[in-house]
Amino acid sequence: MPEVTTQVPDDLTTISKEYPAWLLRNWGRSAREDRRISDAFLLLNRSLEKDPNNPETLTELALTYFASNDVQQATFNLERALNNRARLSSKDLEFSILYELSDIYRNGNEYILDYERILRDIVAQDPAFTGSDEFSENLKKGIIDTLNEGTHRGYNSSLDRVVTLYRLEDSFSLKAHVELGVFYVHSGRYMEAQEHLIFAVLKMYTRLISQIRENDPVYAFEGSREFFQRIARRPSYLEYLQESGFDQALYYLGSASYGSNTGRSGVYRGIWNTVQQLPFDTVYKARASRQLENPALENILYGSRQYQNEVNNRN
Repeated sequence: MPEVTTQVPDDLTTISKEYPAWLLRNWGRSAREDRRISDAFLLLNRSLEKDPNNPETLTELALTYFASNDVQQATFNLERALNNRARLSSKDLEFSILYELSDIYRNGNEYILDYERILRDIVAQDPAFTGSDEFSENLKKGIIDTLNEGTHRGYNSSLDRVVTLYRLEDSFSLKAHVELGVFYVHSGRYMEAQEHLIFAVLKMYTRLISQIRENDPVYAFEGSREFFQRIARRPSYLEYLQESGFDQALYYLGSASYGSNTGRSGVYRGIWNTVQQLPFDTVYKARASRQLENPALENILYGSRQYQNEVNNRN
């Protein structure tokens, strides 16, 4: 075999047929990053000739189509990669593909069922949420029941009681829980939305509480108001709270709790009050304030006749 080099050859017409598929893929990636799009296509297709349906190569091919503004072909090849996920070298690559697809499908209403499908695929791999063992089932039921019981003596809200009693480690599924929860609120599926959003919110609380305990091992959560005051004093904590979508997830958890009508009125009011305590400016503070004055259901964006027809056709 000719000498292997990490540098993409200038003259691709001289590439030996003996080069392995993985090397051609790596060269294809480098060519794409250097904006040599035509060369990237040539190298990646050569790689697929040697190793058909390799999911990592298909993903690189999809990214190259993105670079050439061909979203349709990018989507097609990401779906091909997903269909061959068993060959991926890590779960991180699988979730990267899934989130790429969810971003595509979120931006086109004609793909809204595919958007839901991809997000459900991600959360289905979250054992705390979908686990069939007794511990997982009791954990999920305990979290949701505690939230919907309403405020107990010694707690400012039922949400604070959930955060005091339960922990959920941050994981790959966080973003999917948030997006699926918001999607379900705007679909009028409030109980499903509440389940996803309380998991997302609790994961974010848990991550920050763990970080606080790295510097203060005896720290104990005493309520969201004190918690946010502490967060505001640490720029790195505050940055995470702002960039993680915590405000959106928290606001929509209130909306889901209001819409589901499974808990007492104090449940959603306590959540929207917590939104107003956030230590940074966000549009969701104003929305929460309006909801506290005059609660109303969120607009149904995914309940059109076309959407329902698609649901029925697929079921």
